Amino acid sequence: MENERYYSPSEIAKKYNLKEGTVRKWLYKGDLKGIKLGGLWRIPESALEEFLKRPGEGDLTRRGES
Repeated sequence: MENERYYSPSEIAKKYNLKEGTVRKWLYKGDLKGIKLGGLWRIPESALEEFLKRPGEGDLTRRGES
């Protein structure tokens, strides 16, 4: 998608008051779609929005730091 915003795992963690490791776990499991650029994860805004819309995942604070 042209001109789409990309987030780092740390940006998402700060925005939703999560541990960065939790965001990385979602990426590794494939729950949250992202791409690796030069060894760094980047999450397209559209993938984050899709993740948030899924049942049980929209409330990131309730998904826990498991």
